[in-house]
Amino acid sequence: MSSVSAHYLLSTNKHGLVGRAALGLRKHRRPKGGRCVAERRPCDRDTFESSDREPPVAYRPRKFTSGHTSRQDEKNSPSASQQAFDPKPFTRTAACQTMSIQHLKNPWQITTFITQIKKAALNAARGPRPEEALTGFCGTMDALLTAAGFRMNHINFAAVITALAHVWEAAQRNHRFRAHASTLDKVEALHQRYVQSSRPLLADMAARSISTVLWSSAKLGFNLDATVPGMVHDMTLRFVNLLLVVEEKQLPNAQECANLVWALATMGHPAATTKVVDPVCLRFTSLTRHADMQQRPTAQGAANVLWALATMGHPAAAGVLDTVATHFAHLLGNANAKQRPHAQEVANVVWALGTLKHTPPDDGLLDAFLAYFHVLLRSEDQRTRPDAQSIANTLWALKELKQAPSHDVVCAMLDSFVVLCQTPSLQPTSQGISNCLLACAELRLSVRSACVKALLKHLIEVDVSRVERQSYCNVAWSLAVIGCLTVSMLDALLRQMSAKGASMQPPKAQRQQLQQLHQALAWLKPASGSQQMEAWSSLRSRLQAVAPEPAVVPVPSPGQAEVYAALAMQAVPYTAQVPYGTYWAHAVLSSSNNEVPKVLLMVELAQEYITNIPSRFLGHVVFRNEMLGRYGTVVTVPYDPDRSSVEIIAGGIKAAVEAKTGLPLDSFRY
Repeated sequence: MSSVSAHYLLSTNKHGLVGRAALGLRKHRRPKGGRCVAERRPCDRDTFESSDREPPVAYRPRKFTSGHTSRQDEKNSPSASQQAFDPKPFTRTAACQTMSIQHLKNPWQITTFITQIKKAALNAARGPRPEEALTGFCGTMDALLTAAGFRMNHINFAAVITALAHVWEAAQRNHRFRAHASTLDKVEALHQRYVQSSRPLLADMAARSISTVLWSSAKLGFNLDATVPGMVHDMTLRFVNLLLVVEEKQLPNAQECANLVWALATMGHPAATTKVVDPVCLRFTSLTRHADMQQRPTAQGAANVLWALATMGHPAAAGVLDTVATHFAHLLGNANAKQRPHAQEVANVVWALGTLKHTPPDDGLLDAFLAYFHVLLRSEDQRTRPDAQSIANTLWALKELKQAPSHDVVCAMLDSFVVLCQTPSLQPTSQGISNCLLACAELRLSVRSACVKALLKHLIEVDVSRVERQSYCNVAWSLAVIGCLTVSMLDALLRQMSAKGASMQPPKAQRQQLQQLHQALAWLKPASGSQQMEAWSSLRSRLQAVAPEPAVVPVPSPGQAEVYAALAMQAVPYTAQVPYGTYWAHAVLSSSNNEVPKVLLMVELAQEYITNIPSRFLGHVVFRNEMLGRYGTVVTVPYDPDRSSVEIIAGGIKAAVEAKTGLPLDSFRY
């Protein structure tokens, strides 16, 4: 047993024995002429499950993490006196420890013992020596399994694994914590030993024990299959079987379903859990209509289920996404303010819908989410305001859904984002800045020049080792699409990319990244003979050194074949797939009169519009047409695969060309 503080574990008497109160025993006064009588406190079988609060279903963004604490952590946050706790080290022999644990005679006493140890360890993990607290907890739980493992039930095993996750998380949040290899080895060894020891009890495990073991393992960053092969399959199969029981008390509740799905997503089990995720999600959605309001899912549970489905890329059963999203929307107006969703939970829901590219059939859902998000942005309580990651993820999701928020919401988001850039402990990541500007460009949102300068300034100040090249490329292209890119801005971004050392050479770098940079440079190209041409040419040479321009590869578009057939029907000669810079024109019409500019035909698809503004093109379409417009007159040809026949397209081409050029279509027959 390592040297730790008495307060790290549990109070002991001078003989090293655990007090009776910790074992569920109450000592009565000694009657005259009699002896002391010990009486066990009344304790039912579900002490752990009823008294120990459920572990929080913590959001992982995983691709996007946040400093927001879960509601459970807020309730269990240490008081001022606990934070000031300064234990005094002491040495406790293995013999005294064994004597203490040997007093545990049944699972109920073991549950009480685990709870007391957990509370002491959590308190100590928030103190000046969190690593000692974690080491002491591991040593005590290891001794418990050695001395009393044969008396433990599945509730005890689940309680220890869950407590380990909570203590680990508390230690990690302590700025004094330094995770040495020896400490990590002890945590992993303890987790592995308890998981292996709990497997024989799997047939008796309740839904809560299964969900908490999986949740805790995922929280610790361990994959149960790596520890015990087949453990995840066996536990989830047991959980699904519990969905078939008749008694309501044995059925998994909403929190347990959310914990299970979140754990599977965090541990990376996408394809192998289809037969598990679907029935669990159906059970979860059925609880959204439960007669008892207490049994319905919380906002955190609903958000985490949607996040898990999006992380796994799981094609949820019909109606699951809409039902959970609708239930979440109803919680926005909960009479109890403490039960209303947090900003991160709203961002999680919108992010999940965007990742799955699922637009709810009810148009009012997204509007309700954004209106509530707007209220939180304007909140006077800074703790309830969205953080930088939540803002960036929400904007990114709206881009994926092609839903443009209102001007007021955009201004509030960007203003808050700029303020967070100036707050050292709350600054956004480079990817967050990239996602914000990319969404503004694609949705054609209005962005003030002061906001752009502030975001670019922060991105340039970030250490280049912490920034991906993709972020620099996205920002350069987005600023060009927005219309505020300057030569000095692109020069600063190229300097940062050069500072990373290695040049971007295909095929190591993504072709899209290279095209983005050269499209931004082409947008900056001044008119021939202007004073800015020299600076632009110098910048072009530097860009070629950092990121050579890739060969343009044509990308087939739906409707091209129909457009070619329509032109042939009208005996109009054309040239197919003509490259201009980094773009391609689907068809080019030329006139015998050299004074008439060329006509560049582009197929216009329905998905190239903003969903909630059907008459408005997406940013990349407008930018493409603007760049192609330097080489001729761009004419878009609408195409709907369900309605557009060759005859209809032929009529559309004739009308569009004549309206755009003011010339009859016959002018292009020669």
